[in-house]
Amino acid sequence: MNITYQMTNVRLPKEKHRRLKLLAINKGTSIGHLLEEAVDTILEGKDRRLNIAYQDDPIWNLPKIAFKSKDPLLSQKVDEIVYGVIKK
Repeated sequence: MNITYQMTNVRLPKEKHRRLKLLAINKGTSIGHLLEEAVDTILEGKDRRLNIAYQDDPIWNLPKIAFKSKDPLLSQKVDEIVYGVIKK
């Protein structure tokens, strides 16, 4: 497969750049490759930290919940209603 690349610039805080560079060195790859992997993860709709697919997030049920709900405080209780977590 022939892939055409587009150049882009990314601004990072110095500390994040330093850590990213060290990670690239330890993995034997480039910062660009690490960033490309991160973008692929985002575009695939998966969050590795939570190990869930975004499309499976209960937040997508909110329109259905809101339509059926008669709760006047619904907008203030989104986390509790959708995730079962009380927002503090």
